[in-house]
Amino acid sequence: MSSNLPQSILCVILRLGEKMKKCCVCKSDKAVSEFYANKNTKDGVATMCKECAKKGVREWRLLNYEKDLLRNRQRHYAKHPLLQHSSDFRHVRKQNTECQKQKLAMYYRKNVDRIAAHSKIYQAEHPLVHRRAQHVYLTKDKGGGSYTVTEWIELCNKTDNRCVRCGKHFDDITELHPDHIIPVSKNGSSNIDNLQPLCDSCNRNKFVAIVDYRKA
Repeated sequence: MSSNLPQSILCVILRLGEKMKKCCVCKSDKAVSEFYANKNTKDGVATMCKECAKKGVREWRLLNYEKDLLRNRQRHYAKHPLLQHSSDFRHVRKQNTECQKQKLAMYYRKNVDRIAAHSKIYQAEHPLVHRRAQHVYLTKDKGGGSYTVTEWIELCNKTDNRCVRCGKHFDDITELHPDHIIPVSKNGSSNIDNLQPLCDSCNRNKFVAIVDYRKA
């Protein structure tokens, strides 16, 4: 029989045996279960309901963003002290950039042969990464820009790994050169939208001309 009663009446019946309390903020009578526990009050229950308490916390965080951020960081680093040490180290290193540059230069002078050998091995194992780094470095002080190896592979896949000038197909993607449509010497960037895949011969023939073979 009780199953036929409206939901609102059922809630009232269920709460008849539960102690009620008035929220000091919204002034609404609510069940004690709608309040947080507080051992500092006489009845052991907070004076404001959970909904008003959550609303107050959100408003405080909006008004005290920096303070809340600092407090959360302190709590986080208290649980993870090693992360605090790592963060402090990075902060100190940023403040002593000149000292770090001198240390790196000294390390390079002492280990120039070993670094060169390791660099050659890495370049041979990762030709696309090495070529990308060269392009980004060349355009750093001119047109700027950058691209990822994934973007270059996707661009080559769109042309079926073919040179967009002569149409020759290559099974090895490293045989295709990322040609700058607007050359670096003319302030062309290294963004992916300024690159086109050309074979070695077509790349040399194009030289510093501004030609977009993708539209041909």
